[in-house]
Amino acid sequence: GNTIEVFAEGKDLKKLIGRIVTDSRPPPEPKDPDSIHAYLVLEPFLAAEERTQWRDRIKAGGDDGPGYGDIKKEIIVRMDQLFGVARERFHHLMQTPEGGEEIADHLTTGAARAQQIARQVVDRCHEVCGLSAAMRRSLVRR
Repeated sequence: GNTIEVFAEGKDLKKLIGRIVTDSRPPPEPKDPDSIHAYLVLEPFLAAEERTQWRDRIKAGGDDGPGYGDIKKEIIVRMDQLFGVARERFHHLMQTPEGGEEIADHLTTGAARAQQIARQVVDRCHEVCGLSAAMRRSLVRR
C-alpha cells in the first residue's frame, strides 16, 4: 500500500521507500519539489533551513540537483534517526520475555484503573437514578 511503517528497518524499509513513485527525469533537470512524492515524504523530517536547502537544490537542478535515489536515501537516514530508539523499545517489548512482562504489567495496571473509574461512574448513575446502596446490594444478590 501507500504506507511506510515507522518500525520497518533495513531491507524492509528500503523496499518500502523504493516503492515511492518517481518519474524518469534526471537529477540535473529542475523540478517542482511539491510534485515529487519522495520529497513530500522527506519534508516532515527536515528542519526549516534544511527544507529550504532541499527545495532550492531540487528547483535549481544542475550538478547539485538531487536525484530521486538521493532523496529516498535521505528518507531512510532520517527515519532511522527519528525512530531508532522507538524501534529498539518495540523489539524489546515484542521479542523478549521481559518485554512481555512489561506489557502484561501495564495492561494489569490499566485494567485496575479502568475498573476503578467504571465503578465510580456506575455509582454516580445509580445515585442519579435514585438507587440507594441497600437497593443496589439487593440487586447484586439476585
